[in-house]
Amino acid sequence: MLFLFGVYAFWNTVAGAMGIFMPRIYESIGGLNAIQANLLQVALWSCTALATYFGFMRLADKYSRRLLYGIGAALGIIAWLLLVFAPHVPLVLGAFVVLWGVSAGIGAQAFMACGPANCSRLATAPEHKASCSLLPAQRLVY
Repeated sequence: MLFLFGVYAFWNTVAGAMGIFMPRIYESIGGLNAIQANLLQVALWSCTALATYFGFMRLADKYSRRLLYGIGAALGIIAWLLLVFAPHVPLVLGAFVVLWGVSAGIGAQAFMACGPANCSRLATAPEHKASCSLLPAQRLVY
């Protein structure tokens, strides 16, 4: 129970910050205007989408998922260490956006869609072996 509390306490903090507050954080620490801050958020989610497709969906069935999970976790830690402790210059904000975006694409959230409860039915059919790499909305087509 304490482990779950720790995981979700940190996750809720991050999820809450990444939504509406992150552009405001970019504005205040990076000296950006509202348009630039929102464009950084668009870039972050674009990195997440690209990393999900090219990283997780293409590699999760070929390579160790623990390795991908570990890489995603390491990138996330590095991203937040940069944002918190590095000088607040545009280059650091850009590095945070790319690192955090890739981390989100190949990290823990991508693996939530591929748990045994979601994939056990699909993984038994030969034509759907790789479908465990798809997100739930994408699996609806099968």
